[in-house]
Amino acid sequence: MDYGPQLTHTYEIPGAEKNFAYKGIAIRLDPGAGGVSRGRHWMIFDTDTLRMAAQWSAGGGNDKFIDWRGIQLNGEHQIHPHIVGPVTASNSTGPGWADPSNGSFADDRRVEGRDGLRYGPLPRDWARYRGMYYHGQNVILSYSVGKTDILELPRVQAAEEPQQSPLFLRTFQIGPRDRELVLQVAEQPVPTGVVPLLAAARLTNEDGSLRLRIAAGAETLRFTLWTSDSPTAEKNPAISDAALDLASLTHGGPARWPLVLDTEATTGPDNGPFAVDVLTPPDTNPWLAQLRFTGLDFLPDGQMAACTWDGDVWLIESAKDSHQLRWQRIATGLFQPLGLKVVDGKIHLTCRDQLMVLHDLNSDREIDYYECLNNDHQVTEHFHEFAMGLQTDADGNFYYAKSGRHAL
Repeated sequence: MDYGPQLTHTYEIPGAEKNFAYKGIAIRLDPGAGGVSRGRHWMIFDTDTLRMAAQWSAGGGNDKFIDWRGIQLNGEHQIHPHIVGPVTASNSTGPGWADPSNGSFADDRRVEGRDGLRYGPLPRDWARYRGMYYHGQNVILSYSVGKTDILELPRVQAAEEPQQSPLFLRTFQIGPRDRELVLQVAEQPVPTGVVPLLAAARLTNEDGSLRLRIAAGAETLRFTLWTSDSPTAEKNPAISDAALDLASLTHGGPARWPLVLDTEATTGPDNGPFAVDVLTPPDTNPWLAQLRFTGLDFLPDGQMAACTWDGDVWLIESAKDSHQLRWQRIATGLFQPLGLKVVDGKIHLTCRDQLMVLHDLNSDREIDYYECLNNDHQVTEHFHEFAMGLQTDADGNFYYAKSGRHAL
């Protein structure tokens, strides 16, 4: 299936024991058709801890993105997907940025289960995930550390020579800072650099980890952090658009799914206690998308919005005086949305990782910004940990059902 440029899920990272990105956005870094599952290079960003969980490539005898094991992916129970292929850099479960109030990386998130592990997001005064922008195949992450707003764009730069390794890139736009910020780059030694060189940003080795210290300042910083698994990587490689203005990519981009698919609805008799109509979905579609629908609601103009277990959102429009239905795919790659509610004309979703609001920023009928309204609830690797349904009350509160962790 073409999931689009990213797929959010719970992923296990090889290496350190029990290293999970519980709310992991897996992003395809190389250009090309077919979405994240057809890529060659990827990065996972964990929205609970705001860390780069892993950067990896196809190869090593395995060209798959992940092993595709899990209840949603192949029907298996008691299992979750693992990434495959050689890992260039990774970080164990824990904060991706130091606590700005004291510079500590100590993980003090709540322990609520019998397993003694920590789940859920970092405290809001420490860090907060804001959402994700799409611009073509680019995925721009938006979050804050302390009072500082940050945009981040993961990319890859292909090697100039066949024997060289590619550069994994994280391009940052960091707003004014009232104190020093510290980024956890990677745990294992890995060739790394910053382009352009900035007096306000310096790499350090601390406690066995590679970190980037960013000085306090009133100016906005734009730079690219690169890593490579090649010991011969140059210290200051040439990187195109190293100081890219990421804010320019947050206003909507070109349409990704412009094709509208037509089907015919079937209406049933209306002379009994129930009238049953069948809205025929476009099961045969160019993206091989599975259409296992999980929620629906109606927009003010009468169009239906519907979400699927596999992470899509579709708009469905019915033609006047006809049984024809027009289906348009408007969002992809979401983490098992099982509830949909239209509030104030905006589509809200209950996903496994968050309560989300969808925004079309340039009025092309596609979603450009996936806003995180709330991601306080915990997610573990358990296969049955769904978040289901979505309703509201007169006071504007949201209600949904969150599955527990089987007494853990």
